[in-house]
Amino acid sequence: MLLMLVAFIWYKYFPMLFAVDPVNLVFYPGNGRIWTIVTAIFIHAGWLHLLGNLVYFNVFAPILENRVGHGMFLVYFLLMGILGNVMHGLVASQGWFGQYGMGVLGASGAIAGLLAFSLVGFRNAKVEIA
Repeated sequence: MLLMLVAFIWYKYFPMLFAVDPVNLVFYPGNGRIWTIVTAIFIHAGWLHLLGNLVYFNVFAPILENRVGHGMFLVYFLLMGILGNVMHGLVASQGWFGQYGMGVLGASGAIAGLLAFSLVGFRNAKVEIA
């Protein structure tokens, strides 16, 4: 969560602090920068985007991390984020749903994957928010 918050603050308010332009960390299908499929997971478009992802991350991540361990949790999180970015990239590259050429950023794909793991692994659990 802290990494996503720090990346967002850097991306939005202090992009000049490093030699890397944060826009180059957003995943665009066919851009040739394959590492952006991972870096885009930690960049968010706005405060609501970030806060929405952090709320769901905070609800589902700790339970899953406790069950599978820190290392496997990180692997799951990154794999689900990469898969989500690839799927969105496919949609954007084909122009489906009006998404032609759109870049991909945020942890929504990773969090959706964590939600799916939680639904399968804890199908009888009750979740209360607020």
